[in-house]
Amino acid sequence: MLPLHLAASKLTGRENEMGILKRHITERRARLVTITGVPGVGKTHLAFELARSIEASSGVRSGWLSSGAFDPMPLSESVSPELGVPADDGTTSGPGATGGGSAVLVVDDMPATSKQRTSLLRLLAARPALTVVATSPEPTELPGEFLLPLSPLPVPTTTDAAALESNPAMSLLLHAIEQVRPTLELTPSSAAALVDLCRGLDGLPGSLLRIAPSCALFPISELAERVRSYPLYCPLGGEDLNKQMRTSINAAFCQANRTDQSAIPPLGRLTGAWSVDEAAETIGIPRDTIAAAVEGLMRRGMLRTSAEGPVPRFEMLNVVRYFLR
Repeated sequence: MLPLHLAASKLTGRENEMGILKRHITERRARLVTITGVPGVGKTHLAFELARSIEASSGVRSGWLSSGAFDPMPLSESVSPELGVPADDGTTSGPGATGGGSAVLVVDDMPATSKQRTSLLRLLAARPALTVVATSPEPTELPGEFLLPLSPLPVPTTTDAAALESNPAMSLLLHAIEQVRPTLELTPSSAAALVDLCRGLDGLPGSLLRIAPSCALFPISELAERVRSYPLYCPLGGEDLNKQMRTSINAAFCQANRTDQSAIPPLGRLTGAWSVDEAAETIGIPRDTIAAAVEGLMRRGMLRTSAEGPVPRFEMLNVVRYFLR
């Protein structure tokens, strides 16, 4: 288990998610917080910064654990001396309490298997002063879990220079490109290419950071064109992320029931944003089936949700749509 004291890169565009998570842990005493989402969306970065922020503001200890080391026996014995978390003494305190002995443990990339769920349940029962922040492709479905499906960063809708620099996804991309191509200027043509690139990559932080070095080697318009046909394209490699994405999307599809599975591929063929009723009418599948499929995809962070208007609207991520073809 490692402490979370090492410097990290700046967390961009996650102020809202950070506020929600901190409230549920410090004010509502959530014991288990699970951050789900597709690979590259920034689950780990958010979890780390959340634990670091709570430690800085509340004085609780924090630590990090990889999923491979997650075993109930060593954990129940080692968490106490390393994080100062006492065993169950009949009282419960957490990061929201002022008493000593509280701690936040980040469990990174935890598969939601029955073995892992059992391990986690035992750990939480044995250490009532401990809060676990897990990153996972799937919800744990354990009692008391607060689930935050993490969506990609908002993508730009205009090529206006001022608006681009204030857009979270574009700001992250421009900052990364600046490190390898500091002479890049935001002209109308380069701005249009950057917007296409950012939108093609779904605003996924991992994908944006991965493509940035290529922007010093190839025309950005060419990269945007390649990304349009293959949302995980990167001339400098990245097969690991491709495999992770395929595995995550396949798992989401396989874990849906047979009826919901019938609705997922047709949803991937819809373009633009749509409501549940619009999707049901267009695809010709019952509204309840569409709603169940949408809810399952939302819980895994595979849809972008529009906050505009009274009717919720959704748009499947380009990369998810690609792998469902």
